[in-house]
Amino acid sequence: MPRKTVEDTKNDRSISLAAPDIALRPARPEDAPFACAVQCESIRPYREAYFGWSEAREQQEFYQEWDAAQVTIVERESQPVGWFYLAQRRAYWALNRFHIAKSARRQGVGAAVLRLITARAGFHKTPVILQVYKNNPARTLYERFGFFLIHEDHHQFHMRRDAPSAGDSDWTRWLRSPGGSQKL
Repeated sequence: MPRKTVEDTKNDRSISLAAPDIALRPARPEDAPFACAVQCESIRPYREAYFGWSEAREQQEFYQEWDAAQVTIVERESQPVGWFYLAQRRAYWALNRFHIAKSARRQGVGAAVLRLITARAGFHKTPVILQVYKNNPARTLYERFGFFLIHEDHHQFHMRRDAPSAGDSDWTRWLRSPGGSQKL
Protein backbone atom coordinates (compact mmCIF):
# COMPACT_ATOMS: atom_id res chain seq x y z
CA MET A 1 0.00 0.00 0.00
CA PRO A 2 1.54 3.38 -0.99
CA ARG A 3 2.20 5.88 1.76
CA LYS A 4 -0.54 8.48 2.09
CA THR A 5 0.08 12.18 1.71
CA VAL A 6 -1.33 14.87 3.98
CA GLU A 7 -4.13 15.52 1.47
CA ASP A 8 -4.97 11.78 1.44
CA THR A 9 -5.54 11.93 5.20
CA LYS A 10 -8.11 14.74 4.98
CA ASN A 11 -11.09 12.49 5.70
CA ASP A 12 -9.33 9.25 6.56
CA ARG A 13 -8.53 8.21 10.12
CA SER A 14 -6.96 4.87 9.09
CA ILE A 15 -3.38 5.65 8.22
CA SER A 16 0.17 4.64 8.92
CA LEU A 17 2.46 7.30 10.32
CA ALA A 18 6.04 7.96 9.34
CA ALA A 19 7.18 6.38 12.61
CA PRO A 20 7.72 2.64 12.22
CA ASP A 21 4.93 0.38 13.41
CA ILE A 22 2.63 3.25 14.43
CA ALA A 23 -0.80 3.57 12.84
CA LEU A 24 -4.15 5.25 13.44
CA ARG A 25 -7.61 3.79 13.04
CA PRO A 26 -11.15 4.83 13.90
CA ALA A 27 -12.26 3.66 17.33
CA ARG A 28 -14.83 0.90 17.68
CA PRO A 29 -17.28 0.50 20.57
CA GLU A 30 -15.20 -2.38 21.94
CA ASP A 31 -12.24 0.02 22.37
CA ALA A 32 -13.99 1.78 25.26
CA PRO A 33 -12.49 -0.30 28.12
CA PHE A 34 -8.99 0.19 26.72
CA ALA A 35 -9.53 3.92 26.20
CA CYS A 36 -10.98 4.32 29.70
CA ALA A 37 -8.03 2.52 31.29
CA VAL A 38 -5.49 4.60 29.35
CA GLN A 39 -7.28 7.85 30.18
CA CYS A 40 -7.42 7.01 33.88
CA GLU A 41 -3.77 5.94 33.91
CA SER A 42 -2.81 9.04 31.97
CA ILE A 43 -4.60 11.73 33.98
CA ARG A 44 -4.65 10.27 37.47
CA PRO A 45 -1.47 11.88 38.85
CA TYR A 46 -2.48 15.31 37.57
CA ARG A 47 -6.17 15.29 38.49
CA GLU A 48 -5.50 13.63 41.83
CA ALA A 49 -3.19 16.49 42.84
CA TYR A 50 -5.96 19.03 42.22
CA PHE A 51 -9.22 17.23 42.89
CA GLY A 52 -8.50 13.90 44.58
CA TRP A 53 -9.25 10.67 42.76
CA SER A 54 -12.22 8.38 42.50
CA GLU A 55 -11.77 5.60 39.97
CA ALA A 56 -15.53 4.99 39.90
CA ARG A 57 -16.28 8.67 39.22
CA GLU A 58 -13.64 8.89 36.49
CA GLN A 59 -14.96 5.77 34.78
CA GLN A 60 -18.53 7.01 34.99
CA GLU A 61 -17.57 10.36 33.43
CA PHE A 62 -15.59 8.58 30.72
CA TYR A 63 -18.48 6.34 29.69
CA GLN A 64 -20.93 9.27 29.71
CA GLU A 65 -18.70 11.11 27.22
CA TRP A 66 -17.36 8.19 25.14
CA ASP A 67 -18.33 8.35 21.47
CA ALA A 68 -16.32 5.89 19.38
CA ALA A 69 -17.37 7.69 16.19
CA GLN A 70 -15.33 10.73 17.32
CA VAL A 71 -12.21 8.92 18.54
CA THR A 72 -9.05 7.76 16.79
CA ILE A 73 -7.03 4.86 18.21
CA VAL A 74 -3.23 4.94 18.08
CA GLU A 75 -1.63 1.54 17.46
CA ARG A 76 1.93 0.29 17.60
CA GLU A 77 2.65 -3.08 16.04
CA SER A 78 -1.13 -3.53 15.59
CA GLN A 79 -1.81 -3.12 19.33
CA PRO A 80 -3.63 -0.10 20.78
CA VAL A 81 -1.32 2.21 22.75
CA GLY A 82 -3.35 5.41 22.89
CA TRP A 83 -6.20 7.47 21.58
CA PHE A 84 -7.25 11.00 20.79
CA TYR A 85 -10.28 13.08 19.97
CA LEU A 86 -9.67 15.91 17.52
CA ALA A 87 -12.72 18.14 17.06
CA GLN A 88 -12.51 19.90 13.72
CA ARG A 89 -14.32 23.23 14.03
CA ARG A 90 -14.66 25.83 11.29
CA ALA A 91 -12.01 28.22 12.66
CA TYR A 92 -9.76 25.81 14.57
CA TRP A 93 -9.18 22.20 15.57
CA ALA A 94 -9.38 21.25 19.24
CA LEU A 95 -7.31 18.34 20.52
CA ASN A 96 -9.81 17.58 23.28
CA ARG A 97 -8.31 14.30 24.45
CA PHE A 98 -4.87 12.81 23.81
CA HIS A 99 -3.74 9.83 25.88
CA ILE A 100 -0.81 7.48 25.35
CA ALA A 101 -0.39 4.39 27.55
CA LYS A 102 2.40 4.67 30.09
CA SER A 103 4.17 1.70 28.49
CA ALA A 104 4.39 3.59 25.17
CA ARG A 105 5.44 7.03 26.43
CA ARG A 106 8.82 8.58 25.67
CA GLN A 107 9.18 6.37 22.59
CA GLY A 108 8.07 8.82 19.90
CA VAL A 109 4.46 7.68 19.70
CA GLY A 110 2.93 10.95 20.91
CA ALA A 111 5.35 12.96 18.78
CA ALA A 112 4.40 10.96 15.67
CA VAL A 113 0.71 11.64 16.28
CA LEU A 114 1.33 15.35 16.92
CA ARG A 115 3.38 15.52 13.71
CA LEU A 116 0.43 14.22 11.74
CA ILE A 117 -2.12 16.47 13.46
CA THR A 118 0.00 19.59 12.99
CA ALA A 119 0.79 18.63 9.38
CA ARG A 120 -2.89 18.21 8.56
CA ALA A 121 -3.76 21.45 10.33
CA GLY A 122 -0.96 23.22 8.47
CA PHE A 123 -2.18 21.91 5.14
CA HIS A 124 -5.66 23.25 5.94
CA LYS A 125 -4.18 26.46 7.42
CA THR A 126 -6.06 25.81 10.64
CA PRO A 127 -4.83 26.52 14.18
CA VAL A 128 -4.93 23.77 16.81
CA ILE A 129 -5.84 24.35 20.45
CA LEU A 130 -5.54 22.10 23.50
CA GLN A 131 -5.56 22.14 27.28
CA VAL A 132 -3.06 20.47 29.57
CA TYR A 133 -2.95 20.26 33.36
CA LYS A 134 -0.34 22.62 34.77
CA ASN A 135 1.41 19.77 36.54
CA ASN A 136 1.57 17.57 33.41
CA PRO A 137 5.04 17.42 31.81
CA ALA A 138 3.40 16.84 28.39
CA ARG A 139 3.35 20.63 28.17
CA THR A 140 6.99 20.53 27.06
CA LEU A 141 6.10 18.18 24.19
CA TYR A 142 3.38 20.57 23.04
CA GLU A 143 5.80 23.50 23.24
CA ARG A 144 8.30 21.59 21.08
CA PHE A 145 5.54 21.38 18.48
CA GLY A 146 5.01 25.13 18.48
CA PHE A 147 2.08 25.35 20.90
CA PHE A 148 2.16 28.43 23.08
CA LEU A 149 0.23 29.60 26.13
CA ILE A 150 -2.88 31.65 25.37
CA HIS A 151 -4.62 31.43 28.74
CA GLU A 152 -4.37 29.69 32.07
CA ASP A 153 -6.83 28.94 34.82
CA HIS A 154 -6.29 27.42 38.25
CA HIS A 155 -5.49 23.95 36.93
CA GLN A 156 -4.79 24.08 33.20
CA PHE A 157 -2.78 25.79 30.51
CA HIS A 158 -4.74 26.56 27.36
CA MET A 159 -2.39 26.35 24.38
CA ARG A 160 -2.53 27.07 20.68
CA ARG A 161 -0.47 26.39 17.59
CA ASP A 162 -1.17 28.90 14.87
CA ALA A 163 -1.74 27.98 11.26
CA PRO A 164 0.55 29.38 8.60
CA SER A 165 -0.39 32.89 7.56
CA ALA A 166 -2.78 33.36 4.65
CA GLY A 167 0.08 34.70 2.52
CA ASP A 168 2.28 31.68 3.16
CA SER A 169 1.81 29.48 0.11
CA ASP A 170 4.46 27.01 1.24
CA TRP A 171 2.80 25.26 4.18
CA THR A 172 5.70 22.81 4.40
CA ARG A 173 7.84 25.65 5.76
CA TRP A 174 5.41 25.79 8.66
CA LEU A 175 5.93 22.08 9.29
CA ARG A 176 9.65 22.62 9.66
CA SER A 177 9.04 24.95 12.59
CA PRO A 178 9.79 23.54 16.07
CA GLY A 179 8.35 20.07 16.34
CA GLY A 180 7.37 20.00 12.69
CA SER A 181 8.37 17.25 10.33
CA GLN A 182 9.23 16.89 6.70
CA LYS A 183 8.05 13.28 6.74
CA LEU A 184 4.56 11.88 6.67
